[in-house]
Amino acid sequence: MIRPMQPKDAGWSAERHAKSMPNSVFAVFGSGFLTRVYRELARSPNSVAFVHERDGNPGGVIAAVTDRRAFLRGLLAHSGPALAWAALKGWVTHRACRKLLMQTPLYLRRVPDAAAAELLFIAVAPEFRRAGVARELIEQALDAFRARQITRVVVTIETENTTIANILEGFGFKRIDRFMFADKWNDLLSMDLAGVKA
Repeated sequence: MIRPMQPKDAGWSAERHAKSMPNSVFAVFGSGFLTRVYRELARSPNSVAFVHERDGNPGGVIAAVTDRRAFLRGLLAHSGPALAWAALKGWVTHRACRKLLMQTPLYLRRVPDAAAAELLFIAVAPEFRRAGVARELIEQALDAFRARQITRVVVTIETENTTIANILEGFGFKRIDRFMFADKWNDLLSMDLAGVKA
């Protein structure tokens, strides 16, 4: 069953994200930081977020923003001081945090923020993998974008993540850029939703 993400899902989603994407920008700042981001994804009108669960147990999560700037404004309004403290603490104590903060403007320049919705996170628990969970979550998110009359969606993935790349390409995503971020090559994929039926 797939259902909309709720604020109570933020802790599990952050934990799953940290395990499957430990070097991601948000994960390196710690579980508190990541949980606040997911809590905002669950409640923001500028996001699309779903949880896949089986027998009441969450097994996968997908989260996207439909307006990055508006989403970030809401995130800062709800959690600004806590996020700033986590970022400052990370800057002082972890070299990885410093590198990611310094590279973030590059990412923001390379990935469009106004012209398209952006898929941010797809994470599936190991015991739920190879069962079509990622595909179902992506399909649910794309349907939600279409319902909001969004015509294009982008997603950035690590180039070496060929599994998710194959799934996304199966939906019609195409690579439009490749760039170095967080010491890894990343691919920017895009999909035009205009005229594409569910």
